[in-house]
Amino acid sequence: MSYVVRFANTGATTATTVKETAQLPAGLNGVIVTDANGAAVTGATYNSTTGLVTFPT
Repeated sequence: MSYVVRFANTGATTATTVKETAQLPAGLNGVIVTDANGAAVTGATYNSTTGLVTFPT
């Protein structure tokens, strides 16, 4: 199973204080966060208790 999450800043200025997160189901095993090219995202974390994915800034 895979989930796709995309982030975009459609504002007029750079969003410098935004922390990108995604809510997935809790309790997933073997979660690997990758970019659009399939490379692992260094610093991205998945919390299996809450289901929250946090991306590095």
